[in-house]
Amino acid sequence: MQLVKILALLIAVAWFQKVAIAEDNVKYHDNILIIPSVDISEQVGRFQNVVFERNEQGIWLLRDYQETLKFTYIDNVNIVTTDSFPVQVFLQVSGHFIGCGLLGAINKRLVGEQFEISINEAPGPDPLEFTCTADIKQFKTTIALPVYGLEAGIYSYKVNGRDLSSGEIISPTGTFELKKNNDTNEFTSFEERFYTVQNGISRQEVIKILGVPQRIKNLKIQSTPFCIQVLLDVGSLYEQWEYGVDSSSQGSSAYVIWFSKSNTPSEWKTVGKGKGMVLSCI
Repeated sequence: MQLVKILALLIAVAWFQKVAIAEDNVKYHDNILIIPSVDISEQVGRFQNVVFERNEQGIWLLRDYQETLKFTYIDNVNIVTTDSFPVQVFLQVSGHFIGCGLLGAINKRLVGEQFEISINEAPGPDPLEFTCTADIKQFKTTIALPVYGLEAGIYSYKVNGRDLSSGEIISPTGTFELKKNNDTNEFTSFEERFYTVQNGISRQEVIKILGVPQRIKNLKIQSTPFCIQVLLDVGSLYEQWEYGVDSSSQGSSAYVIWFSKSNTPSEWKTVGKGKGMVLSCI
């Protein structure tokens, strides 16, 4: 039976080497290789703290490992998605331990369009040295799903655990949707960034969004401005920042941001933007 386990583990390690991600910190020192977590097809994170030693003949020998066969009791799973971009997705999980249970390893992986998460119960203290009661202890934990870089679509999740009343293994499930590709590369066109510029932000904030302008003009409202976006009084000073100026056609065209001084001394804030023919608000 032990030989079967070792063979299965070696297959799992080969699979792990194909699917390992950055958060799996594999360690190697003095011919000792420690793999924090190894998946098998039936369960994410089935083996923990797998230790191999390389002998003088260059053969890797399995020295130690732990099996995660004891799931926590799960009461509720709530999904939270942020409004920011790129979108972040979190699972808020609540559950219970009975007696001396402790929250153990939490493992996750993406298979197709489904996230598989296992929340394991860590071994408690030695019952010969510590007396455990049958009290129920609550726990809450938040799990971040690695959704950055995923394509737009509907994704599901499955959390392994145990039902509190029956003790049977259950898998709470749910879905969420990414409306667009969840990658900042999808948000790099200048025009998209231009239309995110809102009124009331500083020069520094505009530079962070659009970069340094091609031209800056210091101007003054001489009469009622024809630029609808700029609602300033006659005589007001303002700045006109121009991006992507094209002088090849009759009259220059550009993306334009207008700034005016706010109530805060020396603080210039955006008061409007425009696209097309570059005509100052005179």
